This record gives sequence, C-alpha cells and structure tokens, in this order.
Amino acid sequence: MIKIRKHILIFLLTLLANVFAYSQSCTVNAGGNKAICGTTTALSGSSSGTTGSPTWSLVSKPSGATDPIITNGNTLAPSISGLNSSGNYVFRISQTCSGGGTATSDVTITAPGAITGFTAGADITTIPATTGVATLGATIPAGYTASWTYYNLYYFQRFGAKVTTNATITNATTATPTLTLTKKSDHDIDPSYVAVLRITSTANPTCFYEDEAIVRFI
Repeated sequence: MIKIRKHILIFLLTLLANVFAYSQSCTVNAGGNKAICGTTTALSGSSSGTTGSPTWSLVSKPSGATDPIITNGNTLAPSISGLNSSGNYVFRISQTCSGGGTATSDVTITAPGAITGFTAGADITTIPATTGVATLGATIPAGYTASWTYYNLYYFQRFGAKVTTNATITNATTATPTLTLTKKSDHDIDPSYVAVLRITSTANPTCFYEDEAIVRFI
C-alpha cells in the first residue's frame, strides 16, 4: 500500500511539473521599445505556446493626449495612428496560453508629436530699409524647440552661397526673432533675406522639420 501511494504521489508530482513547464513555455513579446518620427507606427509582436488571437491595448499615454487608434489589434503586427502628442505611449499585447492563463508584454513608443499648424510665418516685404527691423511670427507646435538661421537671398540666387552680410538675428530660439539690418542706408548687399526655422522634437531629437519666410526690406 505504501509503495502504491508513493508511486501515485510521484505520478502526480510529475504530472504537475509537466503542466507547470508547459504553461511556463507560453510567452508573448511586444517587440522592442522605439522612438519614431511622425504620428504613425507599426508594432511587431511574437508569441509561443499560445492559442487564439492576441489582443493589443493602450496602457498609458502622455498627459492630455487623445487615444491613438489601433488597427488590426487582434494580430501580431497592428498599425498605430494618432500619436499626436509628444511623449511615451505604452501598448500591451495579451494572449491566452494553450495550457491556461494569459501572457502579456508591454512596449513603449516615443513619439515627437504632430506638427499641425507649424509655420515660419508670413513673408515680410513692406518694411523700409531705413527702419531695418523685422519681427518674424512663427507657430511652433508643443514638444518642439526652435532654431532660426538666415541668409541673403540675392547672394544665394546670384552665387549659390549662403552669407549673412549686413544683418543679424536675435531671439533665435523663439517664435518671434528679430532680423535687423546692420547698415540701414549704405547697403553692402541687397537687403533681402531667407529666414529658416528648424523645429526639433524634445522627445526624439532626430526628428526635425523646417520652414522658411522671406524678409525683404524696401
């Protein structure tokens, strides 16, 4: 009787061990974290020892952000759109294990945010050269920093080189920098300039966009 009980106990322990090992072999992977440019991306998950279709869901998003759209959320490779705010979005893949239970995995997508409305502002063509001061008016989206450069338009069109002769720019990291002629009467060069605004994402510095405005003193 003791031997029979011992054999039964060993059998049960072996069975439980096999069940545990089988359930432990169930895994899902949401893929690697990544930083993107733009407002859309594709996720790439994988699974092993699972049954049925996976399910993707949003775990967290930047403060104040609208919910992104998950397309084909019951596949391993859904597409994501609407990542319109700057910051981190966390997505989770869940799938049922063949041996019971559910496996999950999270992935973080860092988005720069939408650039809707971004502009260097309107061209400025009515300021007399004797006044010689022009204030630009850009629109900079949230989550981006600004950096202005400029060059003389006539010299670039004539010689293909970018020079800043007879002008300076101040407040070049704001939406409203000031371009000022050094000489307001005796000009060394035609007082017309291209002001170039570059915005760079604070969440992903590899993402930047540019726009231009013409400043032509008369």
